[in-house]
Amino acid sequence: MCVGGSRQDGKTDEALGILTDLARNTGEGYGAVAQLQRAGILLQKNDVDGAVAVYKTLAADSKADQTLRDLATLLQVLHSLDREPPQTLEVLLAPLLNPGNPFNASALELSALLAAKEGDTGRAAKLAEQILMEPSTPPNLRNRAKDLAAYYMSQMAAAAAAKSEPAKSAPPQPAPTKP
Repeated sequence: MCVGGSRQDGKTDEALGILTDLARNTGEGYGAVAQLQRAGILLQKNDVDGAVAVYKTLAADSKADQTLRDLATLLQVLHSLDREPPQTLEVLLAPLLNPGNPFNASALELSALLAAKEGDTGRAAKLAEQILMEPSTPPNLRNRAKDLAAYYMSQMAAAAAAKSEPAKSAPPQPAPTKP
């Protein structure tokens, strides 16, 4: 269902209403998918807060399928990167960092971004490298991880080089003259 664009702007609110009803009145599977669709439409309308609230609600819904709950958590963190403290978001990602989780590589990528945001480029580089070591990492994510790892490594090298440069001293001052 495409609800974006100028011809269909009037139908967006109608679609949101239908998806809200589906989320409330259908089984867990369809309801969870309707919530994900609803959040997507809210993002198209630039209502990031509304979308994050939908993701948060779905992630907390114990009746919903765990995979859909995990996806909602991942999307909640993704759309909260510049809105929430990194430590808060890292706590949300922790359960997804299990290698058996289907969203593990994406959770590692977001964790790397959060580590870098906190100034820990060493940890960010290690997390990006961890993504590269996982054989099941999708190609697009693998390419992003390679770029992130290279960037973080260059940041670490630049910081190390800056520390090893001798401190620039002030120019010598003339010796005091005797009266």
